[in-house]
Amino acid sequence: MASASITWNPRLQQWEMERNGVVIVVPEVVYERHLSAYLKSKRLKRQKWAEVMREAVNKWHRLQAEELAFRTNIDYWLTCDDEEVCVRPRHVSARDGDGSSGCPPGRPDVVISNPVEY
Repeated sequence: MASASITWNPRLQQWEMERNGVVIVVPEVVYERHLSAYLKSKRLKRQKWAEVMREAVNKWHRLQAEELAFRTNIDYWLTCDDEEVCVRPRHVSARDGDGSSGCPPGRPDVVISNPVEY
């Protein structure tokens, strides 16, 4: 496919395209109508840059808030059945006796604020 030259003519409010000696002129209102139909066929809606960015920032803030809620849900971690999550009393640490973290070998040393009573 040969390349095309596409330019916006602000004076005439139209798009002008040329390829292989053929000129196509599309008035702005016609272009907008066809663009809207094309985007709709792709399940997209036309938005201004600021609208897209506002939505992105709002989504980012929501993701950050949800991650914080997840991370600080101590009840979730206390009842998590993942073998790599270690829950142990605070007083058991690497400084006690054999240098063990209080968790089985290969499990991380997780310290919780309110240790479970054994």
